[in-house]
Amino acid sequence: YIHLKTIEHLVANSKCLKKLYNIIIDPTNMHFYFKNAGIPTKNLYFADDFRGTREFYKFPLAELQHLVSDKQYNKPNDLNKTKDFFFAGALLLTKGNRREKWNQFFKDLNVSNSSIFVPLALNIMPTKYSKASVKKREAQSIEKFGDLYKSINTHKMYKGSIEPSRFNSVVKSYKYGMVLSCVSSNDSLNFRVINYLNLNILPFFDPEYDQKYLMVPKQFQDVLVVNNSDDIANKINFFNTNDDLRKELLAAMRDYYKIDDFKSDWKNKLNEFFEKEFE
Repeated sequence: YIHLKTIEHLVANSKCLKKLYNIIIDPTNMHFYFKNAGIPTKNLYFADDFRGTREFYKFPLAELQHLVSDKQYNKPNDLNKTKDFFFAGALLLTKGNRREKWNQFFKDLNVSNSSIFVPLALNIMPTKYSKASVKKREAQSIEKFGDLYKSINTHKMYKGSIEPSRFNSVVKSYKYGMVLSCVSSNDSLNFRVINYLNLNILPFFDPEYDQKYLMVPKQFQDVLVVNNSDDIANKINFFNTNDDLRKELLAAMRDYYKIDDFKSDWKNKLNEFFEKEFE
C-alpha cells in the first residue's frame, strides 16, 4: 500500500512526471491500481502478455539482471561441463503447488553426477534469516510437511541449499538445469532461462512453465519439456550421448535470445526502447 500511495503522491505533485514504468516480476502485482488512479502506466514484463486483464510489454528484465549485473559471468562460459543435471529452488512452501513437483520430478530421480539443492526451512531462503530463525522454520517444515521434508533430506542427490550470492558459481559447472513453473499460483515467467543460457546450461522445462509460449517458443519446448523423472533421465542420457546436439541447441537458444548481442550493446538497446516511448 505504501508503494502504491507513494507513486500516486509523486505523480500528483510532479509537473514533469508523464508516465510510470512499472516493472513486474509477478503478475499478482497490483498494476491495475495505477490505471484506476488515472496514472499513465506501462507495465514491463519478461514477455508481451495481454491475456485477461494483463497489459504487459516485453522488457529485458532478465537480461539486465544476468547479462549486465552479473558482471563476473559476462565472459563466455565453458561448454565442456564437469557435471550433468541440477535443480535448485524452494519446494517446502505453503503457497502454490511446488510441493507436488517433488513427487513428479525428483523423488524417483537417480542420475549420477547430478544434484538437488533445496532449502529445508519453511517458506524462506535460509540466508535471509538468522540461524535461530532458520532452525525454527526448519522445525515448522518437519511439523507441516514431515514426509516431504524427510524425502528431500534423505535423497541421494540432495546437496543442501545454495546461498543466492553463490548460485552462479555453484551451478555453472552443470550441463542441464530444471526450470519449474513459478511459485505464484498465476502462471508466470522468471529470470532462469536467460541466466542458465548465459552459463551455457541447457534448461529442461516443467510443462506448466510458459504454456502459451510467451517466452520460450514451441520449437524449444518440444525438445526440452520433461513430464517426470524418467523424462529427465532420458534427456540427460540422450544429450550426453549426442553432445554435439546439446551444443547446437544451446547455440540456437543463445542466438534466439541474443545473449551475446545484448551483453555488448545493452545501453543502446535500452536507449532504443525509451526513444520509441518518447517519440
